[in-house]
Amino acid sequence: MLLGVTDSAKELGGSFFGPLIGHAVDVLETFTAQQLKTIGEFLTKMSMAVETTRADQAGAHEPSGD
Repeated sequence: MLLGVTDSAKELGGSFFGPLIGHAVDVLETFTAQQLKTIGEFLTKMSMAVETTRADQAGAHEPSGD
């Protein structure tokens, strides 16, 4: 089964993200390949830190069963 995007969804996404994409590309082009690699590593590790914190907090709120 293939998923598709409706024309109205494309239009909505384009109206919201279109201007942002252009500016984001302009910003990304100011970084070297090595800088982009470092940024990617940073974002990946920060995402993992957020996931770990959420899991820790969810575990702290579970009933202990005592």
